[in-house]
Amino acid sequence: MAIYSITCFVSVLLAWIMEHIKYEKKTLNSFTKAVLVSVPAIIITGFRYGIGSDYFSYQNIFYFSDNFKEPLFLAFNQLIQFMGGGFYTSVFIISIIFFVLVFWQIFRDSKYPWLSVFLLFGMIYFFAFMNAMRQFLAISILVYSLRFLEKEKDILFFFFLGIAVGIHHASILFIFAYLMVKIKADFKVIILITPLVYILSYIGKDFIIGPLISLLDYSRYFGTSIIGYRVIGNFLWQIILVVLSCLVYNKAASEEEQKKYKLYFNIQILSLWVYSFWGGIDLNEIQRLLAYFQFPSIIFAPIVLQRIQSRGIKNCIIILILVYFIINIFITIAINNENETLPYRMIFDIMY
Repeated sequence: MAIYSITCFVSVLLAWIMEHIKYEKKTLNSFTKAVLVSVPAIIITGFRYGIGSDYFSYQNIFYFSDNFKEPLFLAFNQLIQFMGGGFYTSVFIISIIFFVLVFWQIFRDSKYPWLSVFLLFGMIYFFAFMNAMRQFLAISILVYSLRFLEKEKDILFFFFLGIAVGIHHASILFIFAYLMVKIKADFKVIILITPLVYILSYIGKDFIIGPLISLLDYSRYFGTSIIGYRVIGNFLWQIILVVLSCLVYNKAASEEEQKKYKLYFNIQILSLWVYSFWGGIDLNEIQRLLAYFQFPSIIFAPIVLQRIQSRGIKNCIIILILVYFIINIFITIAINNENETLPYRMIFDIMY
């Protein structure tokens, strides 16, 4: 567990330094910051061995699945092999893509990049990535595509959405994020609609959610309970973030900032809606599907906090976030070893 604690601390510290560093009185661009801050995480995840519940499944896919259903992921593996690389090379490159794209978007949009980096660990996405590499590779591409959705460059957004779907077919769900962002309804109307979504979630559970889960090939997980502290904790986090975001909704510094805020706000609302549909049913791995809409909250939360004018209230909230998610990491990883990321091993351990 120590190796992950050190990685988290160093990554957060580097992100904080990058926020304040200047070279010849100029700040570094967001891409350069992303590359530099991602180094510790890339080393730990890119050189790991046997870490993650699905690690060896991905190894089998790499060497033996010539008819894998996601064509772009299959093509990626075949390209690596064509260039003389092996599975370890694939893992390393996926780590580079994931962290650089995510940190790039963080440094572009987050008001407190260090906090966003911390939330990447605290919300367990860092650890989940080592298990569900293919899905989180797709998520990183979708997160990157948000800049095009914000600028209304729909063709580029759908281009990257297509790449994500070709890597993990469940990424098609992110089309709802596009539709949600395009809705011009006032945020108060959206909030008022939310209770109706809860009602529909109970009415339509059997004839809407069930068929959709089967279509996305998640039916094999049906009947596995995840009701517990993480479900309750995640749901409360979504609600608290929505409440705070509503309270500071109209406190924008500029029209451009408000447009960005609405983008992440609408996705956050969608995350809450999705959670109301799926969070209460007995389905373990549905958490993976929820990640598509919850993941951007690591960027949205600092945007919301930056709008709170009272420094005392803001600092108290940040401290509570740090304490809660440190406990979350301890329980989820150190105690329960979710995603099977302990004990940590590197590929060099089996080479020598």
